[in-house]
Amino acid sequence: GNLYESISCMLEYDVEDIRAAAAYALGSIAVGNMKVFLPKILEALRSSEKMKYYFLVTLREVILRYSSSDVDTNFAPYMDEILPLLLQSSNNKEENVRVIIAECLGKIASFNDSSSAAVISEIVTLTKLDSEASRWTAVTSVRHTLNTKSTAVTALVEKNLASFLNLVKDDALSVRRAALLTLNSIVHHHPGILSNRIDETLPLLYKEMAVNDALKRVVDLGPFKHKVDDGLPLRKAAFTCMGT
Repeated sequence: GNLYESISCMLEYDVEDIRAAAAYALGSIAVGNMKVFLPKILEALRSSEKMKYYFLVTLREVILRYSSSDVDTNFAPYMDEILPLLLQSSNNKEENVRVIIAECLGKIASFNDSSSAAVISEIVTLTKLDSEASRWTAVTSVRHTLNTKSTAVTALVEKNLASFLNLVKDDALSVRRAALLTLNSIVHHHPGILSNRIDETLPLLYKEMAVNDALKRVVDLGPFKHKVDDGLPLRKAAFTCMGT
């Protein structure tokens, strides 16, 4: 208990490096005694919006330890508590929080055990929600699922590929860009997944590579006006993907 208090209070320290080190330390220690530490970490995640980011970094450390070869134990018993919490936070308005959620979801989905199918099915559900933030989290999480040697997990991604490719046509620019970055990651890590779908994928890419005048706007800065092209990040992502 005292160890937990000592480290968790450092998560509010006013030096960023110390907060990051405390989150890393707390996650690493928790792996050694999940029964004692995990409930405390999850309770803190539920109760403190202000500290959410650092407790998520802690949780990510736990998940990363389980996904590496350091820990040869079963993650399944903790899944029922951790997964709903991650899914609920998938629509968080802070992008830095969603980045961590996406990484945690993707890593859990890549654990090659009975739960992978359930997690990927939950991620697919997120792709269909009205929340732009949740769709962004869903398609971003796939990137972290792909760093796996498990053919079973890769097959699950392939089976649900249509749901992820669909987001390349999403109305929200942020989601479209995230989908293109994920597509790039799929091509890079597992080109075989896309080889049967090249005919439907290329037109999506070509469309995003073209300049779209509807995405250009003029910002009035008083003494002068400034042209902004909101389509530029999309085109960069599409060209990168085409290059890969």
